[in-house]
Amino acid sequence: MTCENCGNPAADIYKARQRALHLCDRCIDRFDLQSAFEQTLPDLINLEESANWQAAIAAADAFLATYAARDHDHWLLRSVLAQKALILEGAGKLSEALELLRRVSSAGVLDRSDFLVNQLAMAKLLEKMQQPAEAIRVIEIGLDAATGNGVPTSLRLLENYARLASSIGINIPATYVLQVQQALEWWGIGIEVIPTDPSGLARVIFDAAEAERLAGGRFRELHERLRDLGSGPDASSLHRKLLLEYSSKETVGYYKKRALQLLGEPA
Repeated sequence: MTCENCGNPAADIYKARQRALHLCDRCIDRFDLQSAFEQTLPDLINLEESANWQAAIAAADAFLATYAARDHDHWLLRSVLAQKALILEGAGKLSEALELLRRVSSAGVLDRSDFLVNQLAMAKLLEKMQQPAEAIRVIEIGLDAATGNGVPTSLRLLENYARLASSIGINIPATYVLQVQQALEWWGIGIEVIPTDPSGLARVIFDAAEAERLAGGRFRELHERLRDLGSGPDASSLHRKLLLEYSSKETVGYYKKRALQLLGEPA
């Protein structure tokens, strides 16, 4: 039996989110760490929101120390560093927060999406530090890596690139037209022709990012309504009615596809 997460030989059956998975020892550790971090995160956020910065940092460090021996791929280290960066940002210590995010980039191997998310977080900090040109440079590094599962995340980087470029009086290069096209195709946002002139390209990026943002909100609302309906024969028919209504109206292909998958129909 092989591990359903990584393909290595499985060691045991792991029950997660009402599913039983055959996993290897390393993946069992990873799943346990993710679960433990999800459980401690609200406590860290509460400390942060109450401006108890030092206690929040100490709690994050203590949590990491407890589980470090099982953090084989440094996922937990990256997660704790990113959370500590948010805490330091809230405390106004932007330079220290930026340094932690730089450490995230060098802690183990990040997949494309995680790398882009971290580049965007660094860019936003640099913008707060009144360094828009450096923020753009960081975004460019992210966009250079925007392949595979980084493509959907690239839309947010493109949006911030266009906004920052406009703020300092420069244009987003036409060389990004292909990446805009790839991002729109991934999200299922239909635009017949993507302009190459700077203002037209920026407008397409802004419109697409807003369309995805609104569609994501609608999909989250749908999920909440489905959850509130509960289960049972009556709820099942109402679930189907809501999903059919949603999928018939949704214009962003990615979310329409997800609704059809919940219906059990071909996307």
